[in-house]
Amino acid sequence: MNSLKDIVDDSSRLATVEDSASIINRLEEGACGYGATHFLATGLPMPNRPLEKLIVRMNWPVNNGSAMPVLMFSPHDPVFQECLTARKPFIWQADLDFEGRVSGDNAQEAASRLVTSVAPSGRVTLVAIPINELHPFQGCVLFAGQNVTLSDRDLLAYEILCQVAFCKLQQSGAVSNNRPGDLSKRERAVIELTATGLTAADIATRLDISQRTVHAHLQNSSDKLNASNKTHTVVEAIRYGQINV
Repeated sequence: MNSLKDIVDDSSRLATVEDSASIINRLEEGACGYGATHFLATGLPMPNRPLEKLIVRMNWPVNNGSAMPVLMFSPHDPVFQECLTARKPFIWQADLDFEGRVSGDNAQEAASRLVTSVAPSGRVTLVAIPINELHPFQGCVLFAGQNVTLSDRDLLAYEILCQVAFCKLQQSGAVSNNRPGDLSKRERAVIELTATGLTAADIATRLDISQRTVHAHLQNSSDKLNASNKTHTVVEAIRYGQINV
């Protein structure tokens, strides 16, 4: 079990590391120390964008022992979707039958390729650490296995380590704030003001632009976020870390 001093010391040591590969190695080694056989560190894509170019480290074999193709990672996987909005780490456990299906009524786990790819049968534990404090970057660290064991303090220690690691990776340019499909600075400004209840006329006056331009920014933002109306656009902008309210 990690003491508070261990947590601080480990994070402080990582904060001095400059090599990106060494930083990710430390995260993967930590996950393996908890019994993980599968590891993934990645950014999370904007709607309708692929995941593969945002992957920082992938060691996720499928249950027959071969490497899992990147294209099998769907941004729509329930684990990734929960990582977009989760404010703290979460753990999924699923019991797989001999056909690789989740037994019982665990519909979310059953829909997760990340969970069902880990083992042919038996109990699978997946640990997810959302990275959502580096706006507008969003990412996660995932590890899984059939013998994953960690205490609440272990989970806290690993979460802090992940947050420090991604700060370092961002500073070094190993991960970028600029995701394909991000809203522009002006689009964010329009959506933030829309979220406060201002009308298009109010926003036009505030930003010294025309109402037509306001509506154009709203439409562009809606298209990028795959949103169906103005309210949905605001919600999705928050969910994908594009605005702060």
